[in-house]
Amino acid sequence: MPLGPKAQAIIKSFLTNDPVDYLFSPKRAEAKRRANMHEQRKTPMSCGNVPGSNRKAKPQRLPGDRYDSNAYGKAIHRACGKAFTLPEALFPDTRRWKDQQKAKYVAEHGQEAFDKHHAQIVAWYERHYWHPHQLRHTTSTRVARMFGEIASQNLLGHSSLKTTAIYTERDWDQAARVMAQIG
Repeated sequence: MPLGPKAQAIIKSFLTNDPVDYLFSPKRAEAKRRANMHEQRKTPMSCGNVPGSNRKAKPQRLPGDRYDSNAYGKAIHRACGKAFTLPEALFPDTRRWKDQQKAKYVAEHGQEAFDKHHAQIVAWYERHYWHPHQLRHTTSTRVARMFGEIASQNLLGHSSLKTTAIYTERDWDQAARVMAQIG
């Protein structure tokens, strides 16, 4: 994946001496987090736990060498949850309700009230949450407008221009300029 000078400057601090090492490693991130916690420790070393003493001998999960394809999206979702809390006016959050919960709400307030409330919640989440694929779509559109659709196709690694067209938004400004010129 080719990276420009800005991206190279950002990732430089994550590079290791091993050329086949993963750029971002959960194992290294966890070790760094634990080292930071140890540095900020207020309890003297003679009291309490020493680093590594209160860990499970065989934990169910350990940090791996690399992040999986879902980890980035989960991190973004958690960050959005911390940055934006659902307003009290929109409670209860009906997005993950079971059929029984929905039936109880509909019995009390009616189907129309449920549909309206649910639509407001979905709209709020669409405004305040995002996912990594949106970056891919935005980049595809930007590259296609600046350098052409073939450049966008190459960047995304698509074998077909039709696939790239799915990622690229329509240029309505261009359409308006064309119609202004031809009348």
